Amino acid sequence: LYNRLYLTGSIPDSLKKARTILIPKSNPPSSPGDYRLIFISSYFYRIDTSSISKHLTCAVELDDRQKGFIKEDGNRDNLTLIDTLINKTKSGWKSLFMTFKDVKKAFDS
Repeated sequence: LYNRLYLTGSIPDSLKKARTILIPKSNPPSSPGDYRLIFISSYFYRIDTSSISKHLTCAVELDDRQKGFIKEDGNRDNLTLIDTLINKTKSGWKSLFMTFKDVKKAFDS
């Protein structure tokens, strides 16, 4: 099956189908925005995309600043970086300007 997928370059429609589950964010939900969408795809499709991801991870060199969607603990790395910058600034290193962006609902569409 996987060899055929790679040779033809196309994924059969049956593997592209997914179920959508609505998970309420609040109780009781009062609007469509009060639901989180979860998509459940075919087991074979998930295995295929996981295999592609592993191959790409080996073949493509990511920037050191890439912290999202990787197996390492990006939060720890970023907190260590911020702590280091703050400490260097306190010791007279340079001026430090920081901006934080709240992405709490970035994927709630």
